[in-house]
Amino acid sequence: MKNLKSADVTAAGVTTALRTMPPEPVPLLPGQTFRCNRKISTITPASCSNGAAVITFDQSGKPTKSDVYDATPYLKT
Repeated sequence: MKNLKSADVTAAGVTTALRTMPPEPVPLLPGQTFRCNRKISTITPASCSNGAAVITFDQSGKPTKSDVYDATPYLKT
């Protein structure tokens, strides 16, 4: 949505921007991208990424471990 202009900040404008944007890297998920063109998965068309992360925190709330997963094989029909 980098190219979204203030005049386009309407429901229709944001929807169009999300559906036409190129894949963008997902912060903290190396190798994963974010794209909402409704084609990432035929099972869940509202999905915008095939990536997920499981983050483990210590008792003080600091992250200690991060496992990144690519769900692509599970989202194909």
